[in-house]
Amino acid sequence: MKQAVLNDSIEFDDEISNLYLHKDMNNFWRKWNNRFSKRNISPASINGCCKDKDIAEVFCTNFSSVSFDSYKDNSSVIQCLNRLHELVDNEVYEGTFMSHTLFDVSDVENGLNHLKAGKACDFDGISKESIMYSHPIVIIHLKLLFSIICAHGFVPDSFGIGVTVPIVKDKIW
Repeated sequence: MKQAVLNDSIEFDDEISNLYLHKDMNNFWRKWNNRFSKRNISPASINGCCKDKDIAEVFCTNFSSVSFDSYKDNSSVIQCLNRLHELVDNEVYEGTFMSHTLFDVSDVENGLNHLKAGKACDFDGISKESIMYSHPIVIIHLKLLFSIICAHGFVPDSFGIGVTVPIVKDKIW
């Protein structure tokens, strides 16, 4: 078994080396991506579910348990907003109000609209499109995240992680 894996690896190395030496970049990158691309890899199991539809149902169930549909539950929205206004009014009256509204939802949406579509994902695999087509509550959570970052003056280390991908050109300089 180990020998078969080793032989496969050697065969792949030989094939990819020959493609590169013969400057067949299309087939080189096609073979490379087939071997190393993580685009088509799906998780084997999430909460015991293996099929995409079952995983989506688990996500939906978990997401539904921590949020609510504001169109169906107007009384909860009104109750939440009244509580929020009460807290802000108390802070303003006591002189302890710190701006919790450093960012507005429109600021986050404006920032997202200025990003170019179809670009590479970040380190975590999140793209502009995955945020733009997600539930609107994601933008609200981003607004809160950015406000908290500014209020506390702390940026998570993972925000500074970048990936540099060298691009091989077929022209010799």
